[in-house]
Amino acid sequence: MMEWVESNIMSDHILVHFPQIDDDDNNNKVEMKCVRFVTNGTIEFSNVTMNNTCISQGQGHFAIVVPSLKPEEEKKKGKWKWWVIDLEELLILLLIVMATLICKCVGLKKEGNMERQSEKK
Repeated sequence: MMEWVESNIMSDHILVHFPQIDDDDNNNKVEMKCVRFVTNGTIEFSNVTMNNTCISQGQGHFAIVVPSLKPEEEKKKGKWKWWVIDLEELLILLLIVMATLICKCVGLKKEGNMERQSEKK
């Protein structure tokens, strides 16, 4: 979410409020930063004040950013995903083996019944 704010007053602060950000998100202990993208291509970071507000002294595009996951957290998340996939594959393989064994047992039983019937005749 970005907002554009212009001001011709150089001495006063510009307050940019981001009402779309839920206050419950702040309880996750995520460090949010204000970012101002200046027209000359520079980027300035500052702290977010109360009520999801950024304070600036110049014009530009404003946004709130949060850090991405650390590589260790991404690896842990990825490992969990692969464990679940591996477990599902193992269960499917086990079901296939069980179905094959059941079919063979039923076939052997029928073959045994047919042999007994042929011996009686």
